[in-house]
Amino acid sequence: MTEKERLDAQPDAVESARGGAMQVGGGSQHGDSTATEAVFSVRWWPAVVILAAGAGAEAFVWLRFADDGTQRIFLSMPIVSGTLFLLLLWWLFASGTAWRLRLKGLLVVLCVAAVGRWAVRIDGFEGDMTPRIRFRWQPSPEQVAARYLERLEQEDARDPSGTPQQTAAAGAAGAVAGGDVRTGRAVTSPRAGTVRPVDWPEFRGAGRAGEVHNPRIDWDWKTRPPRERWRHPVGLGWSSFAVVGDLCWTLEQRDAYEAVVCYDIATGRQVWVHRDRTRFDEPLGGPGPRSTPTFHEGVLYSLGATGILNALEADSGRLLWSRNILDDAGAKNLPWGMAGSPLVVDGMVIVNPGRGGGKAVIAYEARTGEIVWAAGDRAAAYCSPQLGRLGGQQRLLVFGGEGLQVHDPSSGRELWFFPWTNDPKINAAQPVVLPGDRIFVSCSYGVGGGCAGLKDGRLVELWRTPGVKLKFNSAVLCGDVLYGLSERILTALDTRDGRILWKRGRYGYGQMLLVQRSEDQPDAGLLLIQAESGAVLLVDVTRDGPSVRYELAALNDKTWNHPVVADRWLLLRNGVEAACYELTVRPEPAGPGDSDGATGR
Repeated sequence: MTEKERLDAQPDAVESARGGAMQVGGGSQHGDSTATEAVFSVRWWPAVVILAAGAGAEAFVWLRFADDGTQRIFLSMPIVSGTLFLLLLWWLFASGTAWRLRLKGLLVVLCVAAVGRWAVRIDGFEGDMTPRIRFRWQPSPEQVAARYLERLEQEDARDPSGTPQQTAAAGAAGAVAGGDVRTGRAVTSPRAGTVRPVDWPEFRGAGRAGEVHNPRIDWDWKTRPPRERWRHPVGLGWSSFAVVGDLCWTLEQRDAYEAVVCYDIATGRQVWVHRDRTRFDEPLGGPGPRSTPTFHEGVLYSLGATGILNALEADSGRLLWSRNILDDAGAKNLPWGMAGSPLVVDGMVIVNPGRGGGKAVIAYEARTGEIVWAAGDRAAAYCSPQLGRLGGQQRLLVFGGEGLQVHDPSSGRELWFFPWTNDPKINAAQPVVLPGDRIFVSCSYGVGGGCAGLKDGRLVELWRTPGVKLKFNSAVLCGDVLYGLSERILTALDTRDGRILWKRGRYGYGQMLLVQRSEDQPDAGLLLIQAESGAVLLVDVTRDGPSVRYELAALNDKTWNHPVVADRWLLLRNGVEAACYELTVRPEPAGPGDSDGATGR
């Protein structure tokens, strides 16, 4: 039988085969149609509503709190996280897609989260609480500091100038100090003596006003810029420097130890270090001490983040006495740790541990560490005790978590109280004493600033302004104008009536000093601003506005620490590194019989 005859004999089989082929093709077309319909059958409108609501809420927050970075981040966090969570719920339970597709989507989200957790870490937060994202393979600041210190120890072991006798003497000093003092180059003669006007013996300088008292410094940095003398890694923490003579001191976190460290200011060489085995750490501020040591009559007083108050010989680091102020007060630590720098007045060391059975403020005998007096039951905050003239006498000012406390420094008795607080009870900017028995206080978290004054024997509110929110960035006073970083923005405030004069220039949550006053305008001067980014700027300010004179790329990481200008030195540090710049100092006028005159330093 031929092929044609066989086909003619099986017409049904051929037709069946064609139909089968048609059916296969039709089935493929139907499958594509079904997949397409599945995509278009997704219920998108709930997702659109969620995204629109989240975007609208976020836009409202950014417009409503344009000058309040802290409030903006506080409110943005729940909005963003809530929007993402609602989108996940929509995808799993209300999207209308096949369960296999929903689970695949969930798996993708989990994989992205796992990769992100493996690849990046949160390396602290910015001043407005924005997280800082870093790759995990990048060394942390603590690792960098540990490697640097290890290298120093190896260099000292090889250095022939560090004799066995010196090393042994340093070890003995460490044993006496109750810490681990290491130096191959022990100090052989005192180099920190009487405090001079150009020194920086305590937090924010003499009087804690943040003012530089050295008219001989040449601030023409365009012509004579600062010269970098040294730079090296340091332990974690937000301490600043105290400087007297040739030595400077700061606090650092070195692994499991909180360290008081003394450096030679001209070389950056470590002179001695006293260690206490304690470590404070919390997510927002990170590890490390927060306060600055205080120098007084050859003794250095330091307060660690966990409440350890030490009195050390400033030249050698030998421990004289030690107390834990939280134990003495029966008080719990603050969420961000003890941050107030010790205040030395009339032979007493005054600190503010906070609420604790009448011991919220304690004065210790400077020579022995014995308690002289204790007073108060109010919550502590993050400011340092300071002195200020009020009612014709010197008073003790303590800006705690509930407001401003005014004490008699000799007895501790609370004379006046001015309530000024916020929801988290975080007051961290130093009060500013104004002429006419007035005090300016300010905080962030939606509150702002205000002025308290004495009237009829009471401390009452004279005016307030929501436009000056000093978070942990203390202001300076020049004439009748207060200059400060209000939620990252340089702001000028007329202290006579609380009127905002201007707000210009964003420098993050940095710090500032008043380094020069204008000879022609009492309200004008020159500010040295340590930006949060690490840059240092000289900014001329008047009642009419600011003008940047010079910018120095000084540090390269987040900087909350206060800058220091002592003698001819500009000292800077953050939680990563420290740097010292030498400034030009004009020669002193020639004295009688001095043909050459003074050369200056």
